[in-house]
Amino acid sequence: MFTLFSLRFILMFLISFSVSYFLTPLVRFVAIKLKVLDYPNQRKKHQIPTPLLGGIAVYVAYAVSILWNLEFSLELKGIAVGSTIILLIGVIDDWKNLPAGIKLAGHIAAASIVIFWGGSTISFIPHWPCEKILEIIISYFWLVGVTTAFNCMDGVDGLATGLGIISGVCFFAIAYLTHQSYLGFLSIALIGACAGFLRHNWKPASIFLGDGGSNFIGFVLAGLALLGSWSDTNPMVSLGIPLLILAVPIFDMVYITASRIKNGNVRNLHQWIEYVGRDHFHHRLINLGFGERGAVIFIYFLSLSLGISAIAISRTGFREVILLLTQAIIILLIITSVMVVGRKEE
Repeated sequence: MFTLFSLRFILMFLISFSVSYFLTPLVRFVAIKLKVLDYPNQRKKHQIPTPLLGGIAVYVAYAVSILWNLEFSLELKGIAVGSTIILLIGVIDDWKNLPAGIKLAGHIAAASIVIFWGGSTISFIPHWPCEKILEIIISYFWLVGVTTAFNCMDGVDGLATGLGIISGVCFFAIAYLTHQSYLGFLSIALIGACAGFLRHNWKPASIFLGDGGSNFIGFVLAGLALLGSWSDTNPMVSLGIPLLILAVPIFDMVYITASRIKNGNVRNLHQWIEYVGRDHFHHRLINLGFGERGAVIFIYFLSLSLGISAIAISRTGFREVILLLTQAIIILLIITSVMVVGRKEE
């Protein structure tokens, strides 16, 4: 049944979409004037200098929508403030190239705000000794790791933005079905902001998200995973839902990290942060002949199929959860095969 509550979500989407869509050309103009551009080189596909700072348009649209709603919880405030720090660090990095250590420290500071001020942490751990400490440590790794994973996916026009929409839709669907209002508010604001920007970011992109935008989207999604209440009785569901929704970027980051360590390309944390290569999932698909748009659409469908499994898990029993998780594992094995074959084609 259509309700005033549903109307609020629709209005939040329209606000964030409109602000993002119409603000992006202005941000592009400013980026060109300030010469905050991504210049072509051997490892990049674009042929002309392309403005960065697109994340500013996404962030402003998201923030305007949230502020218009005028309904906040402490957890929502924590994610909002933390994501603002992430955006600022990324924008400065796009402009002035910050050292890796400063970026990492900023990400940890933003995660601390979500965890300690907002009170959002991983909550699937059973009652073990040092349970709270474990939850805090894992929450740090989760927030920083997912943020980094989304930044890694921003290597092809429209990929990170589209994954932000798909992941946001999955989180919103569960929020709507389970009446989690604050999760729904943040999700729908992010969906609209990314959707408005995608028109300008689709190949050939007239503007890029930049590190500020891709890190911002990843951080918000990581925060949504902590904010949501996925299951009161089944730790497997609590763990499985956010992992499935964000499986593609997480798996890509884990796989390439292991591969780079094995091949000797990365030997310490500093090298891991700074290393840039063409060995990500989307690069492997392009090497196999998918083309850039084909690779993006293929990854969209993979992410959507895993996200639908996550939505189904939230509404099913234990046996169905096992079947859906098995399906997800098979999909990840397919991705692994593509990664291996794609590397051979380099």
